[in-house]
Amino acid sequence: MKICAVICELNPCHFGHQALFDAARKNGATHIAAILSGDFVQRGEPALLPKWERAAQALSIGADLVIELPVPFATAGAETFAKGGVSLARAIGADFLAYGSECADLNALNILSNTLLSEKFSESLNDFLREGISFAAAREKAIEALCGKGMAALLKMPNNILAVEYEKAKKELHLSMDSMTIPRLGAMHDSLCDSSFQSSSRIRQEIFSDGDWFPMMPEKSTVILKKAIAKGYAPASFKYAERAVLYALRKLQPEDLMRLPDISEGLENRIYAAVRNASSLESLYAQIKTKRYPLSRIRRIVLSAFLGIQKTDTALLPPYLRILAIGKKGQELLHFIKSNTNLPIITHSSDHFALDSKAFHMIELEHLASDLYALCMPVPRPCGSDLTHGIIVSE
Repeated sequence: MKICAVICELNPCHFGHQALFDAARKNGATHIAAILSGDFVQRGEPALLPKWERAAQALSIGADLVIELPVPFATAGAETFAKGGVSLARAIGADFLAYGSECADLNALNILSNTLLSEKFSESLNDFLREGISFAAAREKAIEALCGKGMAALLKMPNNILAVEYEKAKKELHLSMDSMTIPRLGAMHDSLCDSSFQSSSRIRQEIFSDGDWFPMMPEKSTVILKKAIAKGYAPASFKYAERAVLYALRKLQPEDLMRLPDISEGLENRIYAAVRNASSLESLYAQIKTKRYPLSRIRRIVLSAFLGIQKTDTALLPPYLRILAIGKKGQELLHFIKSNTNLPIITHSSDHFALDSKAFHMIELEHLASDLYALCMPVPRPCGSDLTHGIIVSE
């Protein structure tokens, strides 16, 4: 048995994802586990379609088992997102991690990850942060000072950034797990340009505008998304729950905001003032973001406030393995995991009650996130689906 882990969002599933799963098979993977974000994603927004449908998409492109990345990690910045995903890859006994990157150069990614873990980098980073620039800009300048412009340029590309964080997380967790990376195919991440392999952003744009998105995705994934749209489950958006988000924020005092992830340097006061003035999410984002605090960070903070996620929720690693979907060889993989992991495995809602207090708190956050996600659907749904929805099983 050779197990591959793929940490992904599938927001939505596209041909680049299919290429990655196919490459993992060619690299010798007998079993592939997709570690999938739940109903909210790293962009600080609801996923386009529910996690259960995206889990089904993962099976359709070759996953044997789909495991949920808990919401505090799925909605975090690259470092925490990567550490959460890699820790679950470790827990299932993965032999290698597969991911896409713009450079597709494992040697360069390892040099960067080693540099980011060095004391010299920390000192240089702090020097640049004192200039009042964003963390990303300070990180890039520090890498340029230590490794040169060529290496620093790699950190301008989002998939490279995440890839470096995967490699860094492996080192921090003392893992000997191998890695496999393929070049990111087609359009760049967040690109709206035409390409034979469209980005998730371009596909989302086409879906929201009723465009011709059908040729942009693998056929089985297209069928799953069409059914979700017909049921009113997709495309999910904050536009349906905007007032609920603003309401959640208006309830918070500065001391409450201080407990949110990514809050530092008095940012809670800036957010508090903006919340009292803004009447839309776009207005709120615009009033908070600065050169030092980019939009992506602000979106994640606002989402954390809405979902009730606090800094302490990512202080520990994910405390359980929650199974969302099982493919044709998934039972074999699940049997192996049960015999080798130290984490509790959740396959049914009754398993929740055997969790310790910290793990139970996290699964409760997941249930709340699912209930709030139901308000972000075109046709809002009642609470409770996260407790009652069964595992997706490949036909």
